[in-house]
Amino acid sequence: MASFAKISEENEVMQVLTLDNVNCQNESNVETESVGQAYLELHNNWPAHLWIQTSYNTRSGKYRNDDGTEHSDQSKAFRGNYAGI
Repeated sequence: MASFAKISEENEVMQVLTLDNVNCQNESNVETESVGQAYLELHNNWPAHLWIQTSYNTRSGKYRNDDGTEHSDQSKAFRGNYAGI
């Protein structure tokens, strides 16, 4: 699952939605933020540039395991924190 934050023009998080990974994959089956943004714009009537991908498992800039401990593979860290309203 991929998570996207719907933001206002003032960069305030208004909502967070999850998408199936297939709705974020490009023609090479690679998950891409821009593909997810285009999908959300089409299905939610909100501009693509105001959908920002966020990671449920990233907190304080670190990728975390389900128990909150730091994951050994930090290449998965995505942005600073999971977006919240």
